[in-house]
Amino acid sequence: MLIDFTVDHISNISNLVAAVELHVIEVRKDSDINSVDDLLGKTVSIGEEESGSELNAKQILSAYGLNSKMVKEKNLNYADAAKQLQNGEIDAAFFTLGLNATVVEELSKQCDIKLIGIDDAAVKKLKNTYSYVDCKIPKNTYNGQSDEVGTVADCERQTFSRTGEEAYTACL
Repeated sequence: MLIDFTVDHISNISNLVAAVELHVIEVRKDSDINSVDDLLGKTVSIGEEESGSELNAKQILSAYGLNSKMVKEKNLNYADAAKQLQNGEIDAAFFTLGLNATVVEELSKQCDIKLIGIDDAAVKKLKNTYSYVDCKIPKNTYNGQSDEVGTVADCERQTFSRTGEEAYTACL
């Protein structure tokens, strides 16, 4: 996994917990969608209303010059998004979750899916504007996924210091 983060002179950290949340864009394998640009005019689940997934999806779409007037956005929870994607009621779904996520794995067993990568230009825009990092979803992470997929990730950070000195956070 590529996460470019450098920390110099970390000391006095007793415990560090970092969870990486990947941004996954899924479509049915038989779809003509092969890039985020192809979402123009399509019906897309962007996550539940006012959720972090919705915010992330809108940021990613914006990096491609897409907005709610160009993409038919639906606010769905992950389970409903997976069901509607499987049934062909939506064309794509954004998920913000960890690697080997159950909802993605189960969907990949129910119907053939493909993951849509985020290209280098959009990754650069997202990293320069928000707190995203480069990330790759390794090939064969999900059923039927034979290629590595480039994306971005957020890092949830929690640190604990027994010394009471300033705690440092980092994505690992």
